[in-house]
Amino acid sequence: MAALTQAKVPQYYEDGTEKDAPVSSGVTIYEGALVNYDDAGYVKAATADDAEWFAGVALESVDNSAGADGAKTCRIRLDKPHRVVSSGLTQADVNTKVWIADDQTVTGTQPNASVLCYCGNIHEVVSATDCFVDIGPAVKAGRA
Repeated sequence: MAALTQAKVPQYYEDGTEKDAPVSSGVTIYEGALVNYDDAGYVKAATADDAEWFAGVALESVDNSAGADGAKTCRIRLDKPHRVVSSGLTQADVNTKVWIADDQTVTGTQPNASVLCYCGNIHEVVSATDCFVDIGPAVKAGRA
């Protein structure tokens, strides 16, 4: 590629990063869902599958149940604390790591050493079953 010969508008992610990610085939993602990348690099509703890694939080619902890999995209949030479901939480859990249980639930216990679905750190405990998780560290950690 040749060097610039005129000014161009820089392209970058703003603070509060969002992006459009290609969706895996045969899946539906609901707005507000935790989403993972599958082993091919497409997003899908999060599970504790050891072949997946955390991508972010869906900002829209997308139905790709009849589409091929990448036929649709889903806008996802890559940072900031997000409210999720858990269990047995206490104030002492603030800033502890959590892992994906499903597309709305996190757990403080890593299912096994090979699980790649680290989701972030607890930012605020709302109740024993409700917390805000700062997803930024997990998204930045990427694929293990």
